[in-house]
Amino acid sequence: MKNFIEDIVTTKDMSAAEKKIKSLKKKVEADPDLKDKIKKQFSAALDKRGKLISKLQKEVDIKTQLKEASEIVSLSYIAKTYFGKKKEWLYHRINGNIINGKPAVFTEDQKKQLNAAFRDISKKIGSVTVS
Repeated sequence: MKNFIEDIVTTKDMSAAEKKIKSLKKKVEADPDLKDKIKKQFSAALDKRGKLISKLQKEVDIKTQLKEASEIVSLSYIAKTYFGKKKEWLYHRINGNIINGKPAVFTEDQKKQLNAAFRDISKKIGSVTVS
């Protein structure tokens, strides 16, 4: 069975979405059993969208958290020294760029490694004294 709700939710044109909603309303009025199926689809669509929003929020949070640090510390240095990668690799993950059809994200281990890198850099900077 076609997922009516997912179809409506993913429709970008508002007037087209409204037409789909009216059409769905007529179908539900004609077939009351369809109402329960639609409720389940609606619940599933909300869960899916909620998870997507949560994921996007985490990605935005990472980018926001790293904004100030990236102005102070060379991300190129971090990529090379702590990950053995090029700066582009790190920027892809920070920005969530699409790589090979999927958004580039940090794994939990990479997040731990990045946090350790910032702690290490913090210690190095903190130990500097000018005489």
